Amino acid sequence: MDNNFIENNQLLMSSILNTTNSGILVADPNKDGYPIIYANTSFLNITKYSKEELLQNNLFDIILNNLDASTKKTLYDLIINKEIIKNKLLNYKKDMINTYISLSFHPIYDTNNSLLYFLFYFDDITKEISLKIQKEKALKTESCFLSNISHEMKTPLNCIIGIVDLLTKTDSSDMDKKYLDTLESNSKQLLDLIESMLSLSELDSGNDGSNNSLFNITDLVNSLVDDYKNKILGKGLSFNYNYDEKIPPALIGDSAKLKKILSSLLDNCLKFTDSGEIAFNIDLKSIEENNKIYISFTLSDTGLGIPKSELLNILDFGSRLSNFAYDKHRLTLFNVALAKKLVALVNGTIDIKSSSDTGTTVNFICPFEIMPKVNSSSSNETKKILIVEDSEDNRFLFHSYLKKTPYSIDDAENGKEAYEKFKLATYDLILMDIQMPIMDGYTSTSLIRDYEKQNNLPPTTIIALTAFSFKEDLDKAIEAGCNFTLTKPVKKAMLLETITNVL
Repeated sequence: MDNNFIENNQLLMSSILNTTNSGILVADPNKDGYPIIYANTSFLNITKYSKEELLQNNLFDIILNNLDASTKKTLYDLIINKEIIKNKLLNYKKDMINTYISLSFHPIYDTNNSLLYFLFYFDDITKEISLKIQKEKALKTESCFLSNISHEMKTPLNCIIGIVDLLTKTDSSDMDKKYLDTLESNSKQLLDLIESMLSLSELDSGNDGSNNSLFNITDLVNSLVDDYKNKILGKGLSFNYNYDEKIPPALIGDSAKLKKILSSLLDNCLKFTDSGEIAFNIDLKSIEENNKIYISFTLSDTGLGIPKSELLNILDFGSRLSNFAYDKHRLTLFNVALAKKLVALVNGTIDIKSSSDTGTTVNFICPFEIMPKVNSSSSNETKKILIVEDSEDNRFLFHSYLKKTPYSIDDAENGKEAYEKFKLATYDLILMDIQMPIMDGYTSTSLIRDYEKQNNLPPTTIIALTAFSFKEDLDKAIEAGCNFTLTKPVKKAMLLETITNVL
C-alpha cells in the first residue's frame, strides 16, 4: 500500500524532497565513478552547485572537494565499504570561507539485498558551529582574564595571609589577637571567594581536568571543620567528626575541587537537617606502591532525605530535579549534583544513599599522590635555596618563613636573573614563581633543564610557586620541567614541610 502511494504521488514526493531543509544527494553505486543521479533544491542551495555541475558527475569529485586530506580518506573508505554514517561533522573550506556540514550516508538495498543507491543527507550547521566557536573563544578569554586576575589578587593575598599566619604565632594582647583573628577570617573568606569563582568558571569553560598541586590535607579539612562546626552546633545539631591520623598531610592533588566538594556537601547537610546529627568521617582507604593514596570521605545527616526517583537524575545539575524541598529550604539539590560532577573530574567514585526516614549519606573516594622524596642526598653541607619571586613583599615573607632554618637563601627577581644565577652556582632547591616580568617561570625552568642536559648535571628540584589555579597553567609548569607546584597562598608550615621532604 505504501509503495503504491509513493508511485501514484510522484508530485507529492518531489515536493517533499525539494522543500526539506536537508540537502539530499543520490548516487548510483553500480556505475564507475558513482555518478550523481539526483540532488534536491536544498543541496543546491547549501553547496552553490547547479544541477548541470552535479548530475552524472563523479560522486567523490563533489562531496570530497574542499576537504582536508585526512577527512577525504576517512570519508572515502567509509563510503566504499558501505558503512552507514550518521551526523559526521565536515568542515568545507572554499574560497577561505568555512562551511560546516553534518553528513549522513545510507546505502539503499532492494528486497533481494541488491545495492541500488547511495543516499546522502547534508545539513548546513555553520551558524550553530560558528556560535559555538564564538562562545568557546569568549569562555577562553574569560578564563584567561580570571586566571590573570586570580594571580594579581592572590599574590598580595599570599603576603597578607602569610604575615597574619606568622603574627598569630607570636605573643600578643587579647585585643591584638582579636584584630588578627578578624584579619585572618576575612582574608580566608576572600580567598574562598576567589577559588569558588575560578572553580565555576573552570567548569563553564570546559577545563575539566584535575589541577594537581601540593597541599596540606590536614589544614584544608581542619579549616572547613572550623568554619562549619559552630554553624552546626548553633543550629542545635550534634556534630560527629573523625579524622584518620594515618593519612600523610602533604599530598599532591586538586585541593580546590576537594574543598568545593566538601563545602557543597556540608552546606547540604546543614541546610537540609533541622534536628539530629551531622557526621563527617575521613579514612585512609589504601596506599599503593606508586605513591598513590586513596582517601574515603563520608558525610551523613538525619535530614530531609532525597527521594529515590531524584537520585537517578542527580547528575543533571538540578535541571530535571523536582523542587520537593523548594518551599521549605528555597534550594534544590544542585550542591549534590555539583559534588558528583567534581568527584568524577578528579577520578574519584561516589555513592549516595538517602531516604526520607533516615536522611542522607554521601561517601566518595578520591585518589591523591604522596609527595615523593625528590632528593635523597645525605650530605651535611648547608642546603642552598634560590627564591625566584618578583614581589619584594613575598620575598620578604619567604625569608621570614625560613629565618630560623639552616638553609642558605638566595634571591632572583625574575626568570632571567634566576637562570643567570643558576649557571654560576649550585642550588639544592629552586622555588620558582611563574608569572614574572622580563622572563616568566616557565621559560626560566625550561632553560635550566636544557642547561642541565647540555652539561650533564643532575636535575635540580624546582617547585613552581603559582597563584594560577587552572589546569592548563599547572600542567604548563610541569611540562616546563617543574617537579610539582605549590599554589599560593603558601603557608609557613606547608613550605617548611615541603622543603624538609625535598632536602
